[in-house]
Formats: sequence, structure tokens, C-alpha cells
Amino acid sequence: MGIALAAVAMLALLFPLVEAPTIGWRPWMWPMVLASLPLAWVFFRWQIRQEARGAPQLLPMRLVRSGPFLSGGVLNAVLFSAVPSYFFVIAMYLQAGYGLSALESGLTTAPFPVGVLAASATTSWFGSRWLRFRVAAGGLLFGVGFLGQAWAIHGMGDQIDWLRMAPWFLAGGFGLGNAVSPLFQVALAAADRHDSGSASGAVQAMRQIGIAFGVAIMGGLFFAILGGAETGDHAAYRNAMFGAIAYAGLAAAVIALAPVFAPIRLESED
Repeated sequence: MGIALAAVAMLALLFPLVEAPTIGWRPWMWPMVLASLPLAWVFFRWQIRQEARGAPQLLPMRLVRSGPFLSGGVLNAVLFSAVPSYFFVIAMYLQAGYGLSALESGLTTAPFPVGVLAASATTSWFGSRWLRFRVAAGGLLFGVGFLGQAWAIHGMGDQIDWLRMAPWFLAGGFGLGNAVSPLFQVALAAADRHDSGSASGAVQAMRQIGIAFGVAIMGGLFFAILGGAETGDHAAYRNAMFGAIAYAGLAAAVIALAPVFAPIRLESED
């Protein structure tokens, strides 16, 4: 029952958000999004009932009541709301705005995953130390990457300058890699070994919801500013990218400031 309720609630929310950037907001989408709220409420009431009966729960309520788990999960959603959505709009900018092929577009953004890979070395060395500092520093560097992209795009001429964009993709990827690991650690450390599977699945679900929101919001901003611009209109695509970067920068600021306001710590530190 819990699986069915969670699946229906997530479908009602995610399907319109995923489809809206492609086909636009249709009248039937709003009732689906609104219906996701009472469906989520019914799901949580069912979980509470299962907890009271001592029955298995899809998402253990003790995790929901854990500040570190919620902080890690929600911030994961915020962080990833700015990643796939950005690569969606930057691909539009490079391919429709400047006529690059899919391969050329992919190679232009390749420094970003290189930065994420480089961050894996630092995260393995840090282990579970300095979580708050790493989240703040990672979020700050993530934001610097987007600001640098705005600077690179602002000064772009009639041809894409790969070297002008590459350092900022690298910085953004390195920031993402350094922020996501401690956030995931915080969320999973709040669960005991019996709940580890549920906790991991819940964080992944929050991440997918964040991605869907990001694609809808950033894609909506991009296409709203782009309007009816023709393919190859550099100025129009540049302005549309600025709108998308504004959302990405906001998400990065939330991550960078999170350690000040959110309980980003391991349960053992309480």
C-alpha cells in the first residue's frame, strides 16, 4: 500500500514537471500537481499508522523526524535541481544557438565531469571530517562555476570559445563533487543498518524530484526568455542562458549558506 501511494503521489507531481518544458503547461497538468499534495499526506498518514502498528514502513518515520536526514535529502534535491537542467539548456544554447553538433556540445561541457572525478580524490581523503566546511566550500565553488559561465557567455563572439568556458565547467564540477558527498553522508548516517536501504532510496527519490523541479523551472525560464527567437540568434540565446544561470546560482547559494541554518552533522555528533 505504501509503495502504491508513494508511486501515485510522485507520478502526479513529476509527470507534469518533466513534460511541461517540452509541450508547455496544459490545463490537465495543474490538477495533477495539486493532487500530489493530498496524496503525499495520505502516504505519510499511512506510514504513521504502520509505525504505530509496528508494521514495515516504506520510509521509516524516525528518518522523517531526523533533522540531519531531512537536511541531507532536501539539500541533495536542491543541488541536483541545478545540474541536469543546466546541461539541458546549455545543450540548447550550444546546438541551436551556435550550431554545434551533439558531439561538439558534449566535448564543450566535458570539463564538468572531469571536475567531479577530481573531487572524488579529495572526498575520499576527507572521509567524514569537516562536513559543514565542505558543503559550504563546494556550494561556493559550484556557484563560482555558474558565475564564470555567465561571464564567458557574455563575452562570447560568433564562435564558441571552448577555452573561455572550460575552467568554469571544471570549477562547477569540482564544487558539485565536494558538496554532494558530505550531504549524502549526513543523510545516510541518520539511518541505522535496518533502515539504510530505505534511507538511500528516499534520498535518491528526493534527488529525482529536485531534478524534475529544476528542469521545469530552469527550462521554463530559458524558453520564456527565448520566446520565438530563431535558431542561431546569439543574443536571444545568450539572454535565455542568463535566466537559467540565475536559477542555478540561487541553488548554489542555498547550498553554500546551508551549513549556517541547517543541521548538517552526523547523528553521532549530537
